[in-house]
Amino acid sequence: MERLKKYKTFESQAIGNDVNYEDKIDAAMQSLLKKKQLVSMLRDTITHVCDDIEKSLPKDIEGFMLDLYHYDDEIYSSVDEIKEKMIDGLPNLKDMIEDVESEFNKIQNYMKLKK
Repeated sequence: MERLKKYKTFESQAIGNDVNYEDKIDAAMQSLLKKKQLVSMLRDTITHVCDDIEKSLPKDIEGFMLDLYHYDDEIYSSVDEIKEKMIDGLPNLKDMIEDVESEFNKIQNYMKLKK
């Protein structure tokens, strides 16, 4: 029923009105492209933070984690979560951001070709 309502709404707007949907879509794409810089900044920030966290831990991370496990189980769990998400997970975070940047580039190229 909801779909029918949407169709009727669209139909009532379209009759007698010459709406330029292409301009609306282009405006939305231009607005979205303005966020590309934020995504690039996010990539740089994530890389910096992850690298900084990795530098703060001892080089022999496995030995440190073993010692920490015997020292305090709760703290070990917290450090392990941070290590897993921010150090071991860094390639996945970078891949995600690179994928998003790639999609932004596709949109940007499309908009350039349109002009």
